[in-house]
Amino acid sequence: MKKNFTLRYLLLVFIVGTALKGFTQTAGDFQTKGINGNWSDFNAWNIYNGSMWVAATSGQIPIATSSVFVQAAQTITVDNGLAACNDLNVTGATSSKIAFLNATCILNVNGNMNLFSTAHNCFGAWAAGAKIVFSGTGAQGFTNLSVNSVFVNIEVNKSSGTLTTSSNFRFGSFLLTAGNFIVGPAFEIQGTSSTATININGGTWTQIQTTTRIYNSAVGNTSPIGTVTINGGTMELATSTGTGGLQLSTVSVTNGGTFTLDKFAGLINI
Repeated sequence: MKKNFTLRYLLLVFIVGTALKGFTQTAGDFQTKGINGNWSDFNAWNIYNGSMWVAATSGQIPIATSSVFVQAAQTITVDNGLAACNDLNVTGATSSKIAFLNATCILNVNGNMNLFSTAHNCFGAWAAGAKIVFSGTGAQGFTNLSVNSVFVNIEVNKSSGTLTTSSNFRFGSFLLTAGNFIVGPAFEIQGTSSTATININGGTWTQIQTTTRIYNSAVGNTSPIGTVTINGGTMELATSTGTGGLQLSTVSVTNGGTFTLDKFAGLINI
């Protein structure tokens, strides 16, 4: 009996360990290894070799197919315009951070963005002009994102597929270049000020659930964000039943852009 129990226990440990390893990392993924480090510096990273984490060597930094894991109490700083990864896992603890060094810094995320908890502010310093770009070809989304993590500048530039919100979403500047951005049911779009902008130069913004809103979070749900410019893309909005509804200071539609109010019976303030 003891022998059978031990065998079953070891088998369970093997199965669970294998499952967790497969879920968390694969060969070629990267993990931060210091309190502070720059994205372009191999010294800032460990790389997973298929069985364990080892120190990265010269030339080894994340690429578009590599998932990244930011450990507890560590900040990885995007320090140029070439940073890229697949899934962005800022999941070590609420002390795990992504930072942006200067205006030319860009991080392209080709997979999902996963945070430690909804209480997590995953961003450290964010220089004006720097941005995070969601650029994968398939479906992309978020885990544990909340308004605690504010996107100072965000771009969606997908040749195919969608980026879908799974929480309230807060931003300073939003640019849709290509692909589809979908606002999920009961989730709000919150500008950080009356000058927070939405620019749609291509692709489609879809916000058709009645429980969603757009407004300036610095003042309240009856205060507008800044200019919405639809410059060749499409923005589709539907009735909002929430207090304040859709609050936009200015809407500019140019170059064949499309602004659609789908079966609209609610409040929109322009």
